[in-house]
Amino acid sequence: MVNIKNFNIYQMFLINILQYNLLQNVYEKRVKRKILLESYTDRLIKIEERLNIAPVHHEVTPLSMELPLKTIEDIKMFEISLLDDAQSNALVLKRTLGSNKRTTLCKMFAKLFDYNLATLCSWKGRKHNFRVENLRVIKIMFDAILKSFPNMKNQVMDLAEIDWLRSAQRLNRKKIMELTKVKI
Repeated sequence: MVNIKNFNIYQMFLINILQYNLLQNVYEKRVKRKILLESYTDRLIKIEERLNIAPVHHEVTPLSMELPLKTIEDIKMFEISLLDDAQSNALVLKRTLGSNKRTTLCKMFAKLFDYNLATLCSWKGRKHNFRVENLRVIKIMFDAILKSFPNMKNQVMDLAEIDWLRSAQRLNRKKIMELTKVKI
């Protein structure tokens, strides 16, 4: 019995050493890539200076609220912050794309709404839920999707969003189940 325990401890020790070595290897590669990136950036800056080209700076305004939104009050505050053009242009959702129209919409909704919050919302506001149909952020999502998928019809987008909001309760239960499995 003692030998089996020692063997298990030895196995765990070896696994920990392997994991440490893998993490060390990943960290070293990350450091090398960072150094490479910095050197390439320096080279590009020198080339731009020689060619008398102004360096390009991308100004990204940070969002005023953290996504995904958790409460209806967060949605209202987020809508107010989107009245500022810089805020709406910085919206992360514009940079979220999937392989097709439907997956893009689902990814955008998942980034925007917490599943628990989505259970309190509906497209038209039925059953005393919060209405999301006329939100400014939804219009920004539509514009972003129409730029990527110009053939998409508004009706298809509406149906995909309605389906995602309906499935939010199931997704919330699934998320809770995954969290409880991890804790045990």
